[in-house]
Formats: sequence, structure tokens, C-alpha cells
Amino acid sequence: MRSGPALPGLDRSIEKGCLMTEFDDLEFSRVDVFPTPAAQVAGESASDPDAVARAVDKAFAKLFAFVKKNGLSAWGAPRALYTECGPERTKFIVAVPILKTPGEPIRGGSAYTGELAGGSAYRFTHRGSYGGLAATYDCITRFMTARGLMAGSDDWDRYMPMWEEYANNPAKTPEDDLLTYIYLPRK
Repeated sequence: MRSGPALPGLDRSIEKGCLMTEFDDLEFSRVDVFPTPAAQVAGESASDPDAVARAVDKAFAKLFAFVKKNGLSAWGAPRALYTECGPERTKFIVAVPILKTPGEPIRGGSAYTGELAGGSAYRFTHRGSYGGLAATYDCITRFMTARGLMAGSDDWDRYMPMWEEYANNPAKTPEDDLLTYIYLPRK
């Protein structure tokens, strides 16, 4: 990934001397994400955060069992791609980049290999426990709304599929040191 120019409207805010201090702690950048081969598992759950967390954890367990069973080499941070987030259901794909795509796609139940799409995205950084992600998402919503990139919290659908990338292992990392990148595709 490589960083690009700042978000639209940011330079104008700085020129006018009105950079919103509400967002001083929000880490963001514009990045280009390159396509990558990955092992993947599709899933869905009720939309309440606890149900999503349980379903994502279960899907990751299936994903890593699939990677091991098929002798694939994980190469990169695992991620959860959210393809649909409604009031009742959340659909997602958990994925881990792999070193190379097998000659033929591999399928096993809900697990499979394939390419994750690339493209330009906004990347936000969340530091700390996964329990604090809701506050970061709230800040992202306000940030995007303040810059005219989102109409409000009901406008997240336009950024689907968006994804979270987990930079370190929660089983080996203290909660305060967890690092999660949140990507919203640029439209």
C-alpha cells in the first residue's frame, strides 16, 4: 500500500485555519490497495455487535483450519470484509492473504481461495480493544459527514464492501496495543 494525498476538503480547512480539533486523534490516509490472493470464508449473523463478533470469530476458526488443511501459506494481516450491514443482518467475508493462488481455486464448505479486489480507499486507524471500535466508527461517520463524503450514519451502504484489517494477534497482544485498520473504498 502507498499513501496518497489528503482527504478532499482537508487542505481548504487548514488554509482557513479551521481544522476541526474533534478529529485530531483520528488517524487517516488515502491508500491504494493492491489485489491479492486470499483464503476466504463467507458468513452472516444478526447485526448486534456481540452476534457479529461471535460469527466473525467462528468464521476465522474455519478460515485458518482451511488454510492449514490445504497447506496454504498465510501472508499478511487477516481481515473482515463487510458486504452488507442492515438493521437485522450483517453479511461478511473473513480473509487472509496467501502467498500464492493455487493453480485451481480450492473450495471446502464455506471456505475458498480467490482474489481480493484492490482499489483506492480511505484508511482509518483504531488503536486498542475491539470493544472500542464502535466509538471509532462513530468518529469516522462524523469525520466523513463533516467533509461531505457521507450524508450521515445511514450512508454507510455506499462504502460497502468496507473492511477491517487486524495488524496484530489478539491472543498475543495486550488489548491496549491492538491495531485495526478500517478501510472504506473511495467512490
